[in-house]
Amino acid sequence: MGPNLIYHLGGGPGGIHHFLEHFTGSMTSYWDDLGSPDLASPELQKKIVDGVLEEVDGRSFEALSLERDNLIMGLLELISHRPKSGTGGSVRTDG
Repeated sequence: MGPNLIYHLGGGPGGIHHFLEHFTGSMTSYWDDLGSPDLASPELQKKIVDGVLEEVDGRSFEALSLERDNLIMGLLELISHRPKSGTGGSVRTDG
C-alpha cells in the first residue's frame, strides 16, 4: 500500500475525497519543499483521486482496512522473531 491508498483509508468511509476535503491545507504546507504542486487544484485532485480509485479496484473500505491491518500485523510478527542486537548495529545473517 502506497501513501495515497493510506490517505484513502485515512479519509474513512468517505475515502480519498473526504481526506482531501479535510487535509488539503495541512498537506500543502508539508509539501512546500516539493516545489509548486497545488493540492487545491481540481486537476491535481482529480489525478490523485483517479489513481487511488484505480488502485482500490472496487475493494471496500473495510476490505482495504483489513488488508492494511493484516500487513501491519504480519510485519510486527516478523520483527518479533528477529534476533536482538545489544549494540544497535546490524544483525548477521550468515550463520
